[in-house]
Formats: sequence, C-alpha cells, structure tokens
Amino acid sequence: MYSIQKMNTHILLPVLIVLLFISCKPATVEKKTELRGTWRLVQTVNEVNGTVSLPPANAQRYITITFKNDGSFTGNTIANEIAGTYKVENGKDFDIMLGFVTKVAEDDWGRNFCDVLMSCSYQSLSPCIKPSYEIKNGTLIIHSVANYDLILAR
Repeated sequence: MYSIQKMNTHILLPVLIVLLFISCKPATVEKKTELRGTWRLVQTVNEVNGTVSLPPANAQRYITITFKNDGSFTGNTIANEIAGTYKVENGKDFDIMLGFVTKVAEDDWGRNFCDVLMSCSYQSLSPCIKPSYEIKNGTLIIHSVANYDLILAR
C-alpha cells in the first residue's frame, strides 16, 4: 500500500505542475514598438525638399488614426472621418484598404495625411509600392511614395 501511495505521488506531482503552468497566462505588456493603438499626426516631412509641416495653429481637432486589434482602423482628419482595414507585412510594410475617406474641405495638412493613406490607389504600378512604417522612441513614422512622411505620436 505504501508503494502505491508513493507511486501516485510521483505521478500526481508532475501532472499538477504541468496543470499549473497551463492554467497561468502571462501578463500582456504593450510594447513601445506596437502599431496598434491611437496615434496623432504631429508633423509631415516633404521627402523631396525636406520641408517640415506642423499642425495648423487654428486647427479645431487633431488628425488621428487608431489601429485596432482586428485589423481595422478608424480616425479623423481636420474635416472628415476615415476608416478601413490594414495588414502588416514583413514587419514594416502594410496594406491600407480605405473603407471611406474624402479630402473634401481638407487643408494641406489633412490632404497630405490622406495622400499617404491613399498612396497605393494613386500608383499605376501593379502591385503598388506599399507604405512602410517604423516606430522609434514611441514615434510612428509612415513612409510612402506620396512624397511625404507622416510623423505620429501617441
């Protein structure tokens, strides 16, 4: 009888340890390199001449974009709302499929933002040269062939 109890203990202990590790979920920690979340446009950089543009002093609201976990995004420009889906490829390139966007009543600041998001639809190349992004020190930089880099902050 003693040997059966000892054998059960030897079998039961490893099973309990395995169950303990299976039932524990690691804490999720948002990385500073994570694309998902809300970003606010803080400047645009003209790739041709290096001109930096800042938000208009009289802007009524920020230009924002929120990349969601389900692959969709929403946001707004100075005058309009935007929405669509995105898919990250190669860890830096991404497809942006706009559900709706308009540049009606946009100033240059809003038009530059929209032009970068719509850059694939402007190209005659197939497949298009997709925008790419990098995150440095909590800043999202979106590069495109639309002559502008977008600089966004959380």
